[in-house]
Amino acid sequence: MKNLRWMMAMTVAGMFLFSACSSDDDNSSEEPKEDVFSELTPEEHKVKLEDEGIKFVDNMSAAANLKAFDVIDTFFGLTNPFEGDDNAIAMVLHEVESLKNGPKSIDLKTLVEEEPNFSLSGAFAEQAGIYTWDAALNDWTKEAADDQITIKFTTEGEKAAIISLSNFDYQLTTNPDLQGMELPKSVELSLTLEGTQLIGFSFEGQYYDNDTPKFLQEIFTLEGFNLTATLDLTDKTVFDASSSFKYDETTIYANGLKLKGNIDYTEIKNEIDKAEEGFPTDQKILSETNAYFQIGNIKADMLMDVDSMMIFMKNNVPAGEKMNDGQAVEMLNQHAKVYLRYADSKEIIAYGEFYLKPITETYWNGQEKIEETYFETSMRVIFSDTTALDESVYFDNGFSKMIEKINEMILTMNENYDMELEGIE
Repeated sequence: MKNLRWMMAMTVAGMFLFSACSSDDDNSSEEPKEDVFSELTPEEHKVKLEDEGIKFVDNMSAAANLKAFDVIDTFFGLTNPFEGDDNAIAMVLHEVESLKNGPKSIDLKTLVEEEPNFSLSGAFAEQAGIYTWDAALNDWTKEAADDQITIKFTTEGEKAAIISLSNFDYQLTTNPDLQGMELPKSVELSLTLEGTQLIGFSFEGQYYDNDTPKFLQEIFTLEGFNLTATLDLTDKTVFDASSSFKYDETTIYANGLKLKGNIDYTEIKNEIDKAEEGFPTDQKILSETNAYFQIGNIKADMLMDVDSMMIFMKNNVPAGEKMNDGQAVEMLNQHAKVYLRYADSKEIIAYGEFYLKPITETYWNGQEKIEETYFETSMRVIFSDTTALDESVYFDNGFSKMIEKINEMILTMNENYDMELEGIE
């Protein structure tokens, strides 16, 4: 069966985030120099938001018929060319497949951490070679090659297919906290059909002397789709993690997180070691955070002045006590900014305002009906005409065309890939 569950997961996750607000393609989320509001009404914005959602689904629908998974089906239908289960190509393909859970910048490093007894370098060295399927022998022939694992076979219609893993390099850790692991420095994987690349995957890793990441990047391509994830800590005052997902150079979504401060392994470890509980208000690690998310041309971002928030907590929350919801709302409105805007023009659609939302619960105590009301921190969106709408009221209703398009795509996926995905209402 063709495995496109990761594509569907991206769609579902993307639409969920879209319904809670969205973000930008330039891997930055800087506060506008001035609050320039779009002149459209809230309902006109809703139409444009729905149009962006429909474009998102249309782009994702291109995954309904992909050649790559036919080739993979053919490969896995042949006998295993390797002895044992420690298949280097399978391990890297596993990391490619893990993108179904969302873009990650440290998948290969995480793999090494979770499988301390597995040696990717050992598996690569043992399985290196060029394997060619011989239909007459109904088996593989092997040609020696130390620098690659290449598999050649033909699909239905006698089309030449090649899966290749190459440019593999790694380093051994010396940091005692990381227990002598292998850290991948580079690896490339490709799948071609008749000389045309259908799947491409590359990883680059750079590390500091204490083996903590300095720069990590994954690039995954699949027949017009491109997913790039980057973690950049080359300047220890800025931690920048970002990802973008495109189809034919058109952004489907992008997201990122930028932390400013003293992002140093030793300093962070010291802060963690001395913090007995909770987030220490005297911490010297973070000074500012900036998170963003984008779908199509709709961007949402949140900027937080951490230094000012720590001062607020010191001045308003007694030592040893927890911040209450009212204090949290006051702090967020003073020192955090949330924007929803068009990514191309930077015009603001709305900004976020935090408030205490009343929640009423009803239950029965015998024959007595009891209602209890409590408050929780929530956010509403404020438009240029000062219209204020709870984000759940605005985004959870009125997107019928977009929902219809999503369900059409789900139906196509179920038919083409023997899946049993449920539609949404």
